[in-house]
Amino acid sequence: MRIQEVIDGFSRQVATAVEATRAGGDMAQQGLGRVRDAERALEEIVRSIQDISGTLITMSAAFEQQSQVAEEINQQVVHIAELADDSTGQAEAGKQSSDQLSRMSRGLKDLVSRFVSKSQSPTKG
Repeated sequence: MRIQEVIDGFSRQVATAVEATRAGGDMAQQGLGRVRDAERALEEIVRSIQDISGTLITMSAAFEQQSQVAEEINQQVVHIAELADDSTGQAEAGKQSSDQLSRMSRGLKDLVSRFVSKSQSPTKG
């Protein structure tokens, strides 16, 4: 009976090994399922990152365009300020010319008044 006991022992060991192999296979399948779930999650994360990256690139281009528009507006405002300064200078020069013409006009009026007064007074001869 000794051989039978040895055979029975081997049979139990083989059965235990087969059961362990099956359990290991089941665990490997579960692990593989988890790996596939993780792979899908990572793929979704990569797609989301790509979407965000595309959005950021679009936003960056829009910000650059806004910056250029703001710079153009700034240049136009500076140009308008320069024109306003020039206009102020020209207005001041025009006022000075007008003042000078007014003085000359008064002077001419005085001269004409004297001339008329002298021509109407009797002349001694």
